[in-house]
Amino acid sequence: MPNPLKYLKFLVTSSNHHGVHSPFIYSYLTKCLYAKPKLGKNKTLGVLLKSIVYFEVGRLGLPAVDAALINRIDKEFPMIRMNEPPFDMAFMDASNLGNLPFDADMVHNDTVIVVDNIHGTNKNRAAWKKIKTNPIVTVTIDLYYCGVVFLRKEQARQHFKIRI
Repeated sequence: MPNPLKYLKFLVTSSNHHGVHSPFIYSYLTKCLYAKPKLGKNKTLGVLLKSIVYFEVGRLGLPAVDAALINRIDKEFPMIRMNEPPFDMAFMDASNLGNLPFDADMVHNDTVIVVDNIHGTNKNRAAWKKIKTNPIVTVTIDLYYCGVVFLRKEQARQHFKIRI
């Protein structure tokens, strides 16, 4: 359950897809994140699963996550190779900042990183701020429940707060 005051502040300071001027991010929001169906009540899981489909992920990094998530991904996406770099997508909790896959042999220009729980604790919020300032990160999307990180060199450096 999100902190009501922090969530209200997020809602006031965030926008929807109409406030985005990047064609890449606009397309991601409208064709992926805002697309139906909803995939359960867990918004982070929905973002992850929809993004796997949208970006046609072949290699997924799942460091230190639960077996239920791995089983669901195996069942829904049997062709995905797990934890074999370089990753097309990685998923992790913001409190696990030390395991972010920013090494050149683990990621490529089109790698997408979904970071869970970016507003959970002070440590998580600090980790999210640190991620946003990493020199190889060009675009971040704060969705409140999670964040999405892009490393695309051709993309202008931008940070978005988007309601989903």
